[in-house]
Amino acid sequence: MANCRMILVTNSTCKVIDAVRSRCLQIRVAAPTEGDICTSLQKIAASEGFDLPENLALHIARKSKRNLRQAILSLEVLKVL
Repeated sequence: MANCRMILVTNSTCKVIDAVRSRCLQIRVAAPTEGDICTSLQKIAASEGFDLPENLALHIARKSKRNLRQAILSLEVLKVL
């Protein structure tokens, strides 16, 4: 297709084979800050209809080591408990 776009997401570009890597535009995105993660967690909690204390959001952000996916999974576990 003339206008087909694909977005590939990876944590490590060295694990992508050279043939694919040579045909892609590589864009590096920095990991989110703890503040960004806290904001995201607060928005998710609000959309899910529960209150997330700011100090708990900050604790999750610190424990996730700037990994947003891990922070969201931790928030999900807390909601279930």
